[in-house]
Amino acid sequence: MLNFSAIGRAWTNGNNISSDGETSQVMLPDLDEGATELFGRLVRIDGKARLGGIFDYQPILPGRHVTQDGFDQVEAYYSLDSVLNYLNTLGIDPQQIIGSQHKGIPHPVVAHVNAVDDLNAWYAPEDDDLTFGTNGDMSKGQDKWHLASDSDVTVHEMGHLLLDHMNKRLGGWMNNSQNVKRMGDPGDDDEPGAEANEGLAIHEAFGDLLSAFYFDDPEMGEDFSPSIGQPPSKKSGLRNVENNATLDKVGNEPHDRSLAYSGFFWSVKKDLSDPNGPFKLTSRQASDVALKLLFNHAGNYGTANPTSADFVKAVLAGTDALAASGQLGVDPQALKSVIGAESYRRKLISGQPNAFMAKRGPRSFDELKSMVGTSGAFTLDQRSAFFGGTQEIYSQQYVTSKGQRVDVLGGNVFVQKNKNGNIVSFSASDVRDIKPGEIDETVKIDFRAAMTIAYGATQKMLLNPTPPSFKFAPSSNRPQDRMEAFKNAQMDRRIAETAMRHFTTRGLIPEQPKLVVLPGTSFMSYEIKVGLGIYYIDARNGAATFKRDVIVN
Repeated sequence: MLNFSAIGRAWTNGNNISSDGETSQVMLPDLDEGATELFGRLVRIDGKARLGGIFDYQPILPGRHVTQDGFDQVEAYYSLDSVLNYLNTLGIDPQQIIGSQHKGIPHPVVAHVNAVDDLNAWYAPEDDDLTFGTNGDMSKGQDKWHLASDSDVTVHEMGHLLLDHMNKRLGGWMNNSQNVKRMGDPGDDDEPGAEANEGLAIHEAFGDLLSAFYFDDPEMGEDFSPSIGQPPSKKSGLRNVENNATLDKVGNEPHDRSLAYSGFFWSVKKDLSDPNGPFKLTSRQASDVALKLLFNHAGNYGTANPTSADFVKAVLAGTDALAASGQLGVDPQALKSVIGAESYRRKLISGQPNAFMAKRGPRSFDELKSMVGTSGAFTLDQRSAFFGGTQEIYSQQYVTSKGQRVDVLGGNVFVQKNKNGNIVSFSASDVRDIKPGEIDETVKIDFRAAMTIAYGATQKMLLNPTPPSFKFAPSSNRPQDRMEAFKNAQMDRRIAETAMRHFTTRGLIPEQPKLVVLPGTSFMSYEIKVGLGIYYIDARNGAATFKRDVIVN
């Protein structure tokens, strides 16, 4: 039985500064009757303190300047649960999205509140959870900002989780791997951003926009400024999606680059609510249409390594699918005209959208398999629904001379189907063209030896010092740049500590050790996942490669 009588306390508008410090009592639905902790149907929270059924906390205790743990837990629960329920009212089913990556079984979003003293929040795909820091040691009273108390931050991280469950290739580290010959559509090399890793920038924009459209507020993370000693202001948060950023003027750091994509979506939203424009929606109605378009575009990519032009194609395809399913609510041609003009203004494309159509490539698995031969295979890895259809992502595999299947990382086939199950788009542009004899199948290092090598590499990582404050990070004219350097150093340390815990407390010896072929290589490597990162150990000589497997706020 669901408990609709649990009463908590939350900010009136997402965070301390945007709410002018005001809170109100709120109902906390989706909890079982008599719940003593925030373990709900859609969201599960854990924090420093046990709540014991008490959910109404004042945010800041006398003599303190930082929110208390009980309030943080309730604020995180309320914001995440509220957004998930709101998406349902728009016809977006978060439980179905989450279940699509877990054999159809939905589960709550798990969030660890005040779990670390880092100036960081992150989504970890391997553990499938969210973690929020305190910017300082809470036990010693040195904490400056509990990130879980800012709903822009919590909702942003949940945006990463939901997008990953809709299209887990989009934020992968293997995006934009160079010097790999691929089959089918070679991409639009004349488009801006063709040589940049746009996937993570789009991921960051998605997180910001989920919060911005839900709260109908473009400023992100207003509580950030006071935490670094700057005056509080509703106009100086971490980022602002109401901007004029163009892709040729932003940097390559994903959060900075995301401003061109988030700004694009917010401008489309403003056009939808322009009283002098063709749509004349209210601001709330415009945000709701933009939310549906944001989610729908995620299921319409044909590559894991998108250019900015691929992003525009996905938005246009998502618009068509929304219109075909009767869920758009506005004139699709008028909206596509706005999308085209804004894409051009943001330098996401260099011409009108209809000027870049996919180049000819294989249009079916039969045609594709005739090209890759007996050494190639494909297996369904993810299926997710969007308005008007479904997306299927297939992983490419290399079949060795002994018949063993080895994943070719970065090799994917994207298939979009309409509501009747008919294929409307088949993209093999990510598939790697592997010639006979190209892959060295030598295996001289066994998996236990690979584990020993990875363990030793983690020990070396733990020796790297973490700067005591972002003020001591490399100099820059912008506090945000110094903060990013500090956050990255903190994250590297956290990744190493998590890896060590995995080595010492979890059984990492699988019955079938996983071998993969990395992008741009012609040999096989062991893949060893350790929570927030992945080791790849060369099966020939034991050379180690480490990659992050975490998306940081």
